[in-house]
Amino acid sequence: MKVSQYTRYTKYGDDVIVYNTYNGALGSLNKNTATDEYNSVISAIDKKAECRALETKKFSQEFLSNFCVEDDVDEINVLAADYLARCWNPQNLYFICVVNNFCNFKCAYCYETHDKQQFDASSLDNLYQAIVDYHSKVNLKKIGIEWYGGEPLLSKDLILSFTKKLNSFCKMNDIETIYAITTNGYELTPEVATEFVELGITSFQITIDGAEYLHNKLRPLKNGSGTWSKIIENLEHMKTLDKLFHVIIRVNYTYETLECFDEFLDYFESHFDSTRFSLFFHGISDWGGNSSDSEMIVDESVKTYIACELIERTIKRGINVTRFNTAYSRYGRVCYASIPNHFVVSSDEKLRKCTFDMPEYDAFNCVGDISDGILNIDGFKVANFAAPKFYNQKCLQCDILPICMNMSCPKMNLHREDRECSMDKRLVDKVYEAKYRLAQDGNLSLTTLTGILY
Repeated sequence: MKVSQYTRYTKYGDDVIVYNTYNGALGSLNKNTATDEYNSVISAIDKKAECRALETKKFSQEFLSNFCVEDDVDEINVLAADYLARCWNPQNLYFICVVNNFCNFKCAYCYETHDKQQFDASSLDNLYQAIVDYHSKVNLKKIGIEWYGGEPLLSKDLILSFTKKLNSFCKMNDIETIYAITTNGYELTPEVATEFVELGITSFQITIDGAEYLHNKLRPLKNGSGTWSKIIENLEHMKTLDKLFHVIIRVNYTYETLECFDEFLDYFESHFDSTRFSLFFHGISDWGGNSSDSEMIVDESVKTYIACELIERTIKRGINVTRFNTAYSRYGRVCYASIPNHFVVSSDEKLRKCTFDMPEYDAFNCVGDISDGILNIDGFKVANFAAPKFYNQKCLQCDILPICMNMSCPKMNLHREDRECSMDKRLVDKVYEAKYRLAQDGNLSLTTLTGILY
């Protein structure tokens, strides 16, 4: 056997934390209680050597199978085959449907241009007919639609009528449906929430930016009024629904978030269960537009460190954190735009790959249309996003390749010849250190953690 190319370690106090970025395995050794084994592991991983030295030590077969592979295994081929099998499936089809681009909020960091465009009945019918036509060619097995805006609930009637129509077609043809919506939650009244869940729209992402005063500062209505109370009122009602659904509460954090974070967690812990409600953290970045307030923007060099602190403090409260186990596991940093059959569709009936619809980027981003009720896709342009980018010497030798596959941002890959890798191995180590600490405290099991790729 030989040490897996994707086995890494990081030293943490008297322990060495060993993890594998392909299979998600995580383990540890203490240099005081297992000195020989500790030194053997570090030496073997550093040299990517044969595992004979490890086999003679007191390592379990489980430890060896998690961090070593047979001598004749070509791990690049295994990884490439697994990746392509997962993402290149023509019988799966996904859309982010930007149903409108107007909003009732005036968020401090919003990058979007709100010019009152939305789908009309004719455009949604073209989307429906394009799905029907595509099914006739490939026999669809799964379709996913995430409603996005603007604020999609301002166009809820369009969403409801389309979903009812698509549900009938999919039920008749035995096609699995996965529906989600990203909404600010202000218009998610009891009646709307009930109707959406009953139609199968059961995954919701709603942003609450920390404690009440901070949220209202960052995410007011257009007239300047606060929005926290109304969103919380709507979520409190959702708790009473006797149906399956899940709400991801996204927290766009700033440095100020840290100051009131415990207050926010106190409220969340006392009001929401972790089976149907979870938290997700994202640092505020310079997302473009006219709202790039430098005081809000979290520096990229510290973003993951802050996120790890927020995540640890949250999990120790027994609160579920969405995507923590998958974000830095296999394919966890692969962008949705890299998936061949994943498209963003807007009211202009164009098919794009990325939701960052900036004019200077649109010629690259636009890969087709649905204007005549058919998925007219330019395969050559899709290849700019989806064709594997990891067949270069640097990536092929990288021990964290399974996490990103050099597909973390196709837009950045436009300039990849003159840019550094976007993945920081020190930050990956920090994430696994956080997982290790949580496991020590009994808040996280040391199980295999594998990313989900559609």
